[in-house]
Amino acid sequence: MATGPWVIGHECGHSAFCEQKWLQTTVGYILHSALMVPYFSWQRSHAVHHSKTNHMTEGETHVPRPWDANEMRPNAHRLDRGQNFVACIRLVTHLVLGWPAYIIAGATGGPAYGNTNHMWPFTPFDNGKKQLFPGVWKKKVLLSDFGIVAMAGLVFWWAKQTSWTSVFALYLAPLMVTNCWLVLYTWLQHTDVDIPHFDKDNWTWVKGAFHTVDRPYGQGLGLDRPHVSMGPQSP
Repeated sequence: MATGPWVIGHECGHSAFCEQKWLQTTVGYILHSALMVPYFSWQRSHAVHHSKTNHMTEGETHVPRPWDANEMRPNAHRLDRGQNFVACIRLVTHLVLGWPAYIIAGATGGPAYGNTNHMWPFTPFDNGKKQLFPGVWKKKVLLSDFGIVAMAGLVFWWAKQTSWTSVFALYLAPLMVTNCWLVLYTWLQHTDVDIPHFDKDNWTWVKGAFHTVDRPYGQGLGLDRPHVSMGPQSP
């Protein structure tokens, strides 16, 4: 259920919620802060993601790591340890750790931006060839932090008034599920054996925009209708 407010915040970040900019900024900031999402930071990085979809160096999320001829082939891990074992490890690392790893360390981001952090846009994270948060966006990142700190304070106050068990059951555990769901549908949308990624000489915005996939989730999840795309929009 919390994914609904998450998506409303997503629309606010795209300026697609309403015509009143102040209102959609307020709504997006409150909803995403309530879900521990740094609103302005994510608004910026998500816009970069859409403007450079499937770009091998300047893409912002779900960028595959180029294979180094001196390294062991990725498939060797599957042959050595078993494909099912690797799949289980991937599920844990992506679904459970994927979202915080992206926010804190820029996991799956393209190499052009170096190491990034959605909470601190300065040294040591501001170390790429291109800045993920240039100019005024640095101040907006810090403004996003205020929302996260305020929500963290509210959670601690809640735990003090009740118990951490209640907070975990009613907020933290559902938030983990929401984060898993968020990573799952974006991961599936950008990952398939038939989805190419392009280098700087071959990439165009149209190529990147068209090379994503919408998937039916199946009746096992109670969602037999195709996923509504949150895919690339015009930069």
